[in-house]
Amino acid sequence: MWKTMNNLYRIPFSIKQRLLEFFWSSSPTRTRVYTLHKLHGGGVTNADPLNSVDVTLFKAFIEKHAISSILSILDNLKDKSFSDNSAITFDDCFDSVYTLAWPLLLEKQIPFTIFVCVEFLGKEGYLSETQIREMLSSGLCTLGSHGMQHKIYRKMHKSEVIAQYKDSKKTLEAMFGVNIGLFAYPYGSVYAVSECNQRTIKNSGYIAAFGTLRAGLSAISAKNAFYLPRFHVNDNTIVMF
Repeated sequence: MWKTMNNLYRIPFSIKQRLLEFFWSSSPTRTRVYTLHKLHGGGVTNADPLNSVDVTLFKAFIEKHAISSILSILDNLKDKSFSDNSAITFDDCFDSVYTLAWPLLLEKQIPFTIFVCVEFLGKEGYLSETQIREMLSSGLCTLGSHGMQHKIYRKMHKSEVIAQYKDSKKTLEAMFGVNIGLFAYPYGSVYAVSECNQRTIKNSGYIAAFGTLRAGLSAISAKNAFYLPRFHVNDNTIVMF
């Protein structure tokens, strides 16, 4: 019963998300931000096809696209300049970013962004501080926050959400000695991220925040710098891009 009620509650948010994606995609633009979670080795059965990408497909993907730093793309947005360039981001900080993606990105000198969820750092299957420091030292890696815990912010009290923003920023800055100006909302959908969440982050020290709506960056979709769209890439969708 509760599951049914919860699914019904989500319907208006799902409709709003589809409408936003349709409306934002109607504006001609090739500037895109892609978000990935983890990679798996070529030829290995993927146990998590919704959140993982075959490393062979990933290699072809980064060879196909002109990839820029996410910060340079955000700078272009200020000037309302939109190019064919894209940006790559990774959410949650799975260790396959280091073991599988990092060697390819380093070899080809491709910039990328990692949105770190603090509670995952150093745990089995996730990045360590040492691995992140190595990637940061290359100058290719930009670090952003994915919160203290991976929760649905819409369901949390405003004070708890503010703590997620501010505490994660403070923790990561102290840990790595870099400015944390970017945020990616856990889950990132219209259902997961309320308008109140978006208003609140404006006063938390960030310059931009990302959701997970399937649309490119344009004058329309980038109007709200604190809910920017990203394409979710996995084994099922990577061939579409």
